[in-house]
Amino acid sequence: MAYAELFSGSTGPLDLHHLRHFVVLAETLHFHRAAERLHLAQPSLSRSIRTLEEDLGTSLFLRSQREVRLTSAGAALLPEARLLLAQATRTQHLIQDIVRGDAGLLRIGFISSTAITLLPFLLRAFRAVHPRVRLELQEMSSAAQTRALLAGQIDLALIRDMEAVPDIQQHSLLKERLLLLVPSGHALVEQVPVTFSRLVDVDIVLLRREVAPGSYDRIWANCLAHGLEPHIFTELADSNAVFSMVAAGLAVSFLFSSFAQAARPGVTFLPLQDEMADSEVSLAWQNQAAQQSPALQSFIHLAQSAFPLLDNASGHISKGR
Repeated sequence: MAYAELFSGSTGPLDLHHLRHFVVLAETLHFHRAAERLHLAQPSLSRSIRTLEEDLGTSLFLRSQREVRLTSAGAALLPEARLLLAQATRTQHLIQDIVRGDAGLLRIGFISSTAITLLPFLLRAFRAVHPRVRLELQEMSSAAQTRALLAGQIDLALIRDMEAVPDIQQHSLLKERLLLLVPSGHALVEQVPVTFSRLVDVDIVLLRREVAPGSYDRIWANCLAHGLEPHIFTELADSNAVFSMVAAGLAVSFLFSSFAQAARPGVTFLPLQDEMADSEVSLAWQNQAAQQSPALQSFIHLAQSAFPLLDNASGHISKGR
């Protein structure tokens, strides 16, 4: 008899308890020993097997005074019942792990500057506690992360200078200074801290606004506030390309202090004397999502607990106190 045919006479969903009783009896082929293994009274085991047979519409055992044997239907059901029970156990463990925050999926958006030190720091700490939670990472602009959070496309955002948004919770992680990036040996190296007035007629390369709108607007605001209309040499889509242009001596640029942690030959970071307010990097999440995900709650708690270890003045991650 085909396995599918075993269920043709079923009057309802199979009970896992009945399947477990069936497997033990099939392995012992003895009602008394099976009942002992299951810690059941023998009449209770007999009723359970009879109920399963009625649900399936077929006999699973041949019974006599001398022996108990599997029918062809019982022999076909045995490996399938073992698979079903094993899957049920795996599913139960998975759900328990998810409830504890030990399994599941976290989708994390991040801006490129956080990938240098902040994001690895948080991921390493989280992985040490929850090694089986799957992580999906996506580099996105701050504006794109806000939209993705609201649409439920990501669970967490490492975001810069985010304004208050209904249903989105934020926790400030660090503040960063705007620094000037120049070719090594540039004349400005001898004039630190650099004033914006010294950048007149200096070629500047910037990240495109659609890549980093907050950074782009902040740089322009700094320049215009100090009477400087920047001479834009070019605008690029990638911070690595900015480093390359500056290292080649073609222009200078502005980047936040976290980028200074990525050592690059041929470039030097210089402090600005009259910069405007620092930029704030925050962890953001949707309130409703956090209530439904223990893993997400754990990551948030970890980041909040780690905040005192962050040197907000420089954007550096300290080694502890």
